[in-house]
Amino acid sequence: MGYKDRVEAVFSSCRMGVLKPSVAFFQYIIQSLNVPAERMLLIDDRVANVRAAQDLGWKAFYFTPNTRSQIIKALGKL
Repeated sequence: MGYKDRVEAVFSSCRMGVLKPSVAFFQYIIQSLNVPAERMLLIDDRVANVRAAQDLGWKAFYFTPNTRSQIIKALGKL
């Protein structure tokens, strides 16, 4: 997809065997990276996924065509 040089890790539901918004999806990532939930950020276009991440202590941004222009400002606040 052209972003491999910009990210450290990509977590794929298919490879993980769990889907968002399952708690297991988010816990898998936390355990794999050994990073506390409050240091994690999810950017997603599904409300259920954003809420699930937030319920587990993650920061989350609901990404839509209407919020696209707000993402840089939102990231600065995180």
